[in-house]
Amino acid sequence: MIRCLRVLVGPATGRSACWLLILAVGCRTPKQPDPLIHNYAKATCLPRVTEQAVSSNSRAWKAVTRLPDGDAVIVHAFQGPGGRVELSFNDSRDSIVAVSPPDYVYPDDLRLDASAGILYVRAFGMRAAGRPQLLLYEYDLGRRELLRRLELQASELPPICP
Repeated sequence: MIRCLRVLVGPATGRSACWLLILAVGCRTPKQPDPLIHNYAKATCLPRVTEQAVSSNSRAWKAVTRLPDGDAVIVHAFQGPGGRVELSFNDSRDSIVAVSPPDYVYPDDLRLDASAGILYVRAFGMRAAGRPQLLLYEYDLGRRELLRRLELQASELPPICP
């Protein structure tokens, strides 16, 4: 675009016109995808529960996975009001809430990088103002802590797991 502007304004004024354009628009480089998006895309889909107790319009998960150190973790999640992701570790009777999206935003895709012990949760819904909201979470199962949360556009992520 800047090269086209120089042709239109001529070589003598092209440099000053480009500086004006950069000052007016801002110096922007093409946005590089966040590594979190790449890691989420290559992670393995967690299987959904297919029981009849889950309506056809929502999803639920209950999956047992092993951490790199061999410990087992049960991942529970539900797409709907109160939907969040809970973890049960074999060394504790209590569940840990790994991801609790804001009101009206529910988990709709869970993926796991088993070799790294990282759980990825995509959550989608409507904000209170009626605008769509898409969040991507990264949770370290071994350290039992949320690492990151990104707000994204649907076009930035691959399709959800079937």
